[in-house]
Amino acid sequence: MDKKAILEFIKPSLYRYFFNEAVPNLHVPLKELGLSDTDINFLKTVHFLLSPEVENLVNELPKLVRNLSHSTQKEVIECRGVVRGRIDWNLTLKERYSQGFNDPSLFICQPATKMYDLPENQLLKFILWKIRSLTENIELSIPDEIIEQEEWRRWVDIIASRYYKVKNISRHIYFQQISLPRIIKPRTLQKAYRHRNQSYDQAADCYELYEKLFITNDQEVLHELIESQIFEPLNNDKLFEIYVLIKILNLLEKISGELEIGLLRPGTNYTARYTSNDLEICIFYQKMPPRFIGCSKNKEIFEYYDPNVSLRRPDILLKFKKEDKTFYRIIEVKRTNERGYIVDSVYKVLGYLNDFEKCLKPTSNPQGVLVIWDGANIKDMNNALKQPVLILQDKNMEKGLLNILETDDTYSTILESVENLLKNVELEYNISPEEVLTLFSRNFMATIKEVKIFMGLISDLTPEDIFITINWIKYPDRSRRFVSQINEVTIRDKDGNVISEPKDWIKFGEKWYDKRELLKN
Repeated sequence: MDKKAILEFIKPSLYRYFFNEAVPNLHVPLKELGLSDTDINFLKTVHFLLSPEVENLVNELPKLVRNLSHSTQKEVIECRGVVRGRIDWNLTLKERYSQGFNDPSLFICQPATKMYDLPENQLLKFILWKIRSLTENIELSIPDEIIEQEEWRRWVDIIASRYYKVKNISRHIYFQQISLPRIIKPRTLQKAYRHRNQSYDQAADCYELYEKLFITNDQEVLHELIESQIFEPLNNDKLFEIYVLIKILNLLEKISGELEIGLLRPGTNYTARYTSNDLEICIFYQKMPPRFIGCSKNKEIFEYYDPNVSLRRPDILLKFKKEDKTFYRIIEVKRTNERGYIVDSVYKVLGYLNDFEKCLKPTSNPQGVLVIWDGANIKDMNNALKQPVLILQDKNMEKGLLNILETDDTYSTILESVENLLKNVELEYNISPEEVLTLFSRNFMATIKEVKIFMGLISDLTPEDIFITINWIKYPDRSRRFVSQINEVTIRDKDGNVISEPKDWIKFGEKWYDKRELLKN
């Protein structure tokens, strides 16, 4: 698997990714977010809690609490036996005289009391309270033992560690004397910045970011913050799953209709929803519709045993509603090119089909799809689609997915992909789309429209392949005519019947393709 290429492909969509096994260490420029208000608020909250401003404040808290700002106020108190602070002898003698000089243990004292309810401390308490409440609102459900760790990799662990540090500091007795303001005034912020204890700068910086995100709703600040800490999945298997999911979403986005995509995170109903005329597709990633839980055979088996085995679920599940019919397709993703593992994975998909047989009865073949990286070339797509399990690899993934998505706009999607390919050829090799199509049309006995279709039917076609073929056309090898090349001979069977001739073939890169086979697939 080419991890770098996959990461580059999915980067523009990773700002939506909020599953636990990820770390915020990518920088990716963003365009429009295209999210609901609820998702935007979740996005703000998570990225605020992961921000350098919150990190700096949390790291500075122990030092800040040791040197908490205070003012000194003297009060007059009556003490008996124990002296607190400086003795005011004048008031002491007067008080003793008024009581008959019978109590030599009586003293009037003026102890100095530290007052912590100051504007800069109110600011600190306010922002610490916001960090705690925002963390609790997103319901991360993290165990307490996370506090004992010294290093955190997952984004949820980073937020949890900061939350527990803030929570423990907030229990300090000093904070009980500090009032919690309803709003922070500009004068309070100025006092924090001007304070001789520079640790208060961290609290002020943190509040300013909070204000821009949640009060003034500064979209530019939000974009810059998100761009600087995009989540990267921690393992390659998860990376490939996201890659396949985004391939599906990108295909649906190209097809006429409406695609609604939210954040990729646990707890949501579905990951995305596509609607067009009488077709609706709901895409579930790492979750299943409630109906599947009720119709699982395996769940019934484990009910009679001591181990509490959770229900296994496929990586991606598609729910179709078409012409008043509802049916499902299962997609399992495996990052492999090893034959043995591919075979085992097919059996796993078959296991899902058997487990959820009740739910999958209305679904025509293929009911399940196994997506791998490489190692299973399709010889006959038409017959492969008639089997219970369809095996796709990266090279033919888009073409195969188009066949199972039940959309009626496949042709326009193919042509659009060809237009993008030709644009890349022009950018990389300075050859216009018109020149490419004309050369191919003349040399391979096909109309320009047919050439486009053939290009679109080859899923792994690259600009380099087009460039190689153009050079092959423009600068032919003189010795080529004396070698049995596919496009220059008529192929006959043993009885002399013509089974293939030059018009049946087209060349891309170093490989020849039978036009009839392409159209059949």
